[in-house]
Amino acid sequence: MKPLTFNEMNIRRASAFPLVLLVSLMLSLTFVLPSVHAQQSQLGLADIIIALRSNKVTLAERNEILTDAVKERGVTFELTPQIEKELESTGANKSLIESIRQKSVVVKIAPTPLSNPIPAATPIPTPTPVEPDFAFYKKQADENASKGEFEFAVANYNKAVALNPENTSIYLNRALAFFKKKDYEKAIADYNKVIEINPNELIAYSNRANSYEKLGNIEKAVADYKKIIEIDDKNESALNNLKRIEDDRTRALRIEQEAAQAEAGKEKSKEEPVFVQTEAGDGSQLINLGRINPAMATDMATPVYSQVAKNLNLQGQVTVQVMIDENGKVTSAKATEGHKILSESAEQAARRTKFKPIIINGSAIKATGFIVYNFVR
Repeated sequence: MKPLTFNEMNIRRASAFPLVLLVSLMLSLTFVLPSVHAQQSQLGLADIIIALRSNKVTLAERNEILTDAVKERGVTFELTPQIEKELESTGANKSLIESIRQKSVVVKIAPTPLSNPIPAATPIPTPTPVEPDFAFYKKQADENASKGEFEFAVANYNKAVALNPENTSIYLNRALAFFKKKDYEKAIADYNKVIEINPNELIAYSNRANSYEKLGNIEKAVADYKKIIEIDDKNESALNNLKRIEDDRTRALRIEQEAAQAEAGKEKSKEEPVFVQTEAGDGSQLINLGRINPAMATDMATPVYSQVAKNLNLQGQVTVQVMIDENGKVTSAKATEGHKILSESAEQAARRTKFKPIIINGSAIKATGFIVYNFVR
């Protein structure tokens, strides 16, 4: 036999390769899909995935062989999006997936009959809405009051009162809201209701007395403080308030007496200023004007009648001694007669007052004098 050359051997080997490949693939399917041959003709998902992962032939060839097998035998599973994604990640191409889709089996699960049928659901009745109650409105009102929202607080306290008109705490809280709004009359009305329900409620008497003082009704305030001491003779707050009011009355009476005496002494004075030329401390000329006529001022300021003075019912005259410079400006003002509370207001008014310069012999000079302010309610 003639020996083969190297080239001839290569040609024969190349022509024999497809046959070897086919045998190898058939062996692969034989080993990979034994259950298919033994039990059924359809291919399962596991069979296809295992065959795709086989390294016996190329991936393209595996896809081609599996595509033909699927078309011929069919599959035992349903192609879901999850399974399709799994096949693609394993190497399945579009032809294989499409053949599986055509042969896909829709799996239906028959319902298992129940030995005991489930009873029909009983409809749940819709709950009836709960109307806001006394506690709800009281809580809302208390929250409003704590935030300074007194208008809203009063509105919610009104609703709570309508639901429970015998609850004294609501009247006390609403009265405090009225007090904060400076509506003292309505606050007093609520305190009256509390005392009507509970005649021994000390806080109602105390707060009502405070409201009376705000209105300037000192006599009724004193009556409430005395009622507190009648119920509790050691109540320090009521005792201190009574002493304060009595002290204020004593001072006011003394001021009235002093004012009357001062007025009597001033009757001798003329409305027109008395010009007496003297020498100032710095050696300059000084004119004593005596009682200053308001007509001499270019801007006569009016003193403020403070609320404290009104509440204490303070009245009467205050005399303020002033020094005026050459330009008519007040350089000092000191009250010499009158109640201390009224005096402070009078001194401030005197300092704000402007006068015409005092001209003597063609020259402006300093002046002194006193201004009388009359405080009347």
